[in-house]
Amino acid sequence: MSTSLEQQWKDRLEAYASSGLTKTAFCRKHDIPYHQFYYWMQKLQSASSLTTSTVQWMTVDVSSSKEIESSQTPLRLQVGNVTIEVVEGFNERLLRQVVKVLTNE
Repeated sequence: MSTSLEQQWKDRLEAYASSGLTKTAFCRKHDIPYHQFYYWMQKLQSASSLTTSTVQWMTVDVSSSKEIESSQTPLRLQVGNVTIEVVEGFNERLLRQVVKVLTNE
């Protein structure tokens, strides 16, 4: 992909964002096919989210924690607006897959 073409579309999308126009009105005003505008908007947003998304880790001190018994309340994890309950003997592979899906929205 040509970097200059990508930059041209980045500039167009920035102009759209600051224009106050709807996508359709902006495309009409600048004689841009809507499907082409939409394609580049999705493409650049996907590329941007892949390169700028960050994972935030939280430090947990377990040195003073007691061993959790299976009859106790499950551990609750908050990922975005979703809460996941993890119980003793959980499937680690499945949890990784679920978290991956939730963080790649």
